[in-house]
Formats: sequence, C-alpha cells, structure tokens
Amino acid sequence: MSGRSRIVCLAYLVLQGVLQGWPCGAAARSPVPNPKTAAPWPWKPRAETLAYAVYVRGVRIGKAVVAVGKPGIHQGEPALQVRGISSVSPILAAAFRLPLAEELTTMVRMGNLRPVRSTLVTKHTRRSKKTITEYGPNRTTQRITGTNGQLIRRRAMASTPLDPLSAMLLLRRAMSRQWQPCVLVVLTGTKVYRVETQASTVEALLVGNRRHRALKISTVLRRTTERGHYREGWRPHKATAWLSADARRVPLRVEVQSRLGPVSLRLVGYRQG
Repeated sequence: MSGRSRIVCLAYLVLQGVLQGWPCGAAARSPVPNPKTAAPWPWKPRAETLAYAVYVRGVRIGKAVVAVGKPGIHQGEPALQVRGISSVSPILAAAFRLPLAEELTTMVRMGNLRPVRSTLVTKHTRRSKKTITEYGPNRTTQRITGTNGQLIRRRAMASTPLDPLSAMLLLRRAMSRQWQPCVLVVLTGTKVYRVETQASTVEALLVGNRRHRALKISTVLRRTTERGHYREGWRPHKATAWLSADARRVPLRVEVQSRLGPVSLRLVGYRQG
C-alpha cells in the first residue's frame, strides 16, 4: 500500500474496542470524564457524509469522502455500510507514484462495530487492484485480483483485526464517554498496524471560518507482523487528530508526518442523514 494510502487510512482511523482481546481503555487508566465533553452512551453511528480536503505542506492535493449509511440487516443481524473514497490530481499521482483513486467499502456489525466484509479498490493510470477481505470470528481471509480479474494473491490470517472504517467508528465510540486510551489493531490493504490513541485536552479549532471546541487526540501508528510483533526498520508514525467535543464526535482534522512532508486532512463538508 502506498504512503498516501496509509495516510488516508490513518485519517479514517482518527476521523471507534476489542482488538485481540483488549478493549479500548485496557492499556491505561482512564481520566475522570468531563461532563462538558461527555456524549450520550453508548455512542451509535448515524447516517452521515463527511468531506475532507487533503493538504501536503500546505498545498491542496486531493480530497477524501467518508459516508456512513443507514442501519439495515446483513446476514440476519443489524449492520451498516461505510464507504471511504479518496483521490489526487493525475499530475501528483504520476510524480509521486500514487494511486489516482481508492475506494474502501465495509459492512460493519451494529453491536460491536466490527467489520464483516470489506472491498478495497485501488486505481492507477493503467491498472487497478481489488482486495476483498472477509472477517471471521477467529480468522481473516483476503483475495486480491488485478485489472482483468486475474488472481494475484490469496491470504489467511489467524487473527481478526479491524479495517480503517470500522476502527474510525470504534474510536468515536470510545471517545464519546470519557478520554479512554485505545489500542487498535488495524488491517490496511495487506499491512497490519497497531494504533495507540490518547485524548489529551479540549481546545478551539478553526474549521472553515468558525471555531469549534475539539477533543485533541495523540496517535502513534506502528506497523507489526500478523502476530503483532515489531521489526527493526519499521518506524512509528505520529499523528494528531481532533474530534468535535459535542455528542457527534465528528472528525474535524488529522495531521501526520509522511515521506511527502506534513500532511493534513481538514473537514470541508458535513451532512447528516
């Protein structure tokens, strides 16, 4: 997966936790909830569309949209569909060897917000790739195909990580009641990351022409093996995210360092329903 792909996936993460048996908050003691920032519990996903502008070194290079659908029924249980789409200009895609566009669609269980199935489509100028991931109770399987549907790779994992979109929902839920530290294990494309998050303070954040009270979250993203081990040479990525301090916990901004320089995703549009 490309550098920008990981950045966009990180945006989905910080823009909702039981991971390998660890619930959010198990990693450290939670601070006392602040009644001014607490949200109704349990936080539940709602139908909404969030649009973001992507900046590198202060220059706008692309956009990303996350759409949460209305709850329905999938395989006999309550579920909802979440879709994330990102794109960059063709010139920048060619210059930095980035995908022109990516689309991730995930079916998520309503109860525990864990993924059931996800489809990632990556489009380049002359080729594309599709990754279908099935999340079972104790096993995750992937099937990767190329432009003409030819099989590139099959893969099975003896673990059940999150995908970026379900992780986003779990993070928002975890941060809705109190400032709980979260440890999330997330599968982005074919790579596994351990994501450690911690809310630190509430501050004013400029979104468009208005200031909003925002919950500031520090995040460390560490790549691991399928079994959760670290390797030398895999440096952690640090990021900062801001969620709205109201009941919705809307992801307002993400800032992260990357090989392209400082990257920022800023909310430019929000529609509920």
